[in-house]
Amino acid sequence: MARLADSTISDTLLGRGPATLDVLGTTAPAESVLGLYVHVPFCALRCHFCSFTTAPFREGAMARYLAALHREIDLVATAPWTPDVRLETVFLGGGTPSLLEAGELADVLGHLRGTFTIAPEAEITVECNPESVDALKLADYRRAGVTRVSLGVQSLDDAILPRLNRRHDGASAKRAFDAARAAGIASVSIDLMYGLPGLDVAGWARAVDAVIDWRPDHLSAYGMTLEGGSRWGSEGAPTVPTEDTVVEQYWVFARAAALRDLELCPARLPLPSQRAVLAPSRVPGPRARRVRVRRRRPVRQREIGRPLWRAPRARHAAGRRARAADTAPASG
Repeated sequence: MARLADSTISDTLLGRGPATLDVLGTTAPAESVLGLYVHVPFCALRCHFCSFTTAPFREGAMARYLAALHREIDLVATAPWTPDVRLETVFLGGGTPSLLEAGELADVLGHLRGTFTIAPEAEITVECNPESVDALKLADYRRAGVTRVSLGVQSLDDAILPRLNRRHDGASAKRAFDAARAAGIASVSIDLMYGLPGLDVAGWARAVDAVIDWRPDHLSAYGMTLEGGSRWGSEGAPTVPTEDTVVEQYWVFARAAALRDLELCPARLPLPSQRAVLAPSRVPGPRARRVRVRRRRPVRQREIGRPLWRAPRARHAAGRRARAADTAPASG
């Protein structure tokens, strides 16, 4: 949702009317085709690495938020440019948007349809935590108009997930993915993270290989970065992998694209998420860069069993050192 001036936000959220559009009333978007983001800020538990704007999921909080959201939609509906724009994407992020009941989500999407022109083929995405969804709920989401689900899996390692303050385990992540497929969601995306405390290269390779075997429509990999607004960013994190290990984890992900004949795309190019398998990724460094990967053709069955990473063998390293010594110029 377009951001309103602070005073207008306060008036709108607290019901102090009449609120005004301020700059949105006089400044039209530069383009007529837009994407809309709706932030649902609540989490049952806050991940230790997270610096996003979130709030505890307390009794009555969702009802107050939804009342404010509907008021804000009504406010934006009064903008003179609203009839002239069309939405091609709607993305509900968080927080944990899957804490919304299906009826609540249907009301929000219905209100948006009554306010904006939404393209018939629009992609409507809801971020979901694995433990907060099942096939029945996701089927209701689909009937409300959801076409894409983004599952925040982050890790399949049952030793790592509790350290992150995540509520699911590896098995429930797979059940959530299967539930989305059973519910008939058109596109299912998976988020994974590398550079996590306790994550080695072999464990990361197993996770990437396992999730690719699920055949998601889209897979994203993010290197863990710690900002001041997160618990680990302010208090310090447990032992994290070395920079060399994190870089190798990134290249494991990149090699997954090469092994399966996937196409690496520059970040500036649009990525069709309905057809994507791997995207986006962050390259470790002071300022993370995003690399997008998309499918060029279906994965061949014989490729699925190919490992993404093998531990280096000591004799190979010794052989390389010996060859280097043989070819080094003589001194003196």
